[in-house]
Amino acid sequence: MATRKSLSQHPIPAASIEVKVISTVEPPRVVFRGKTAADGTALIRCTIPAFREGTAAVIISAQSNIGNDEVKQLVKKKK
Repeated sequence: MATRKSLSQHPIPAASIEVKVISTVEPPRVVFRGKTAADGTALIRCTIPAFREGTAAVIISAQSNIGNDEVKQLVKKKK
């Protein structure tokens, strides 16, 4: 993941990163918290819990002194 200013594309160091898993059958779980490095990047390593039923999504959010943003991705059960 990399954080960048929208106009200049300069990196945003020390942005707070959180990865949360939400589902229709379990309470939300935070699986990662960290900060971006000086170059605006963050290496995220986490385990996504297995779900036997329902649907789930991963939400990656970034917050800094200039704003916040998030990305959402649906998680599908392996067949």
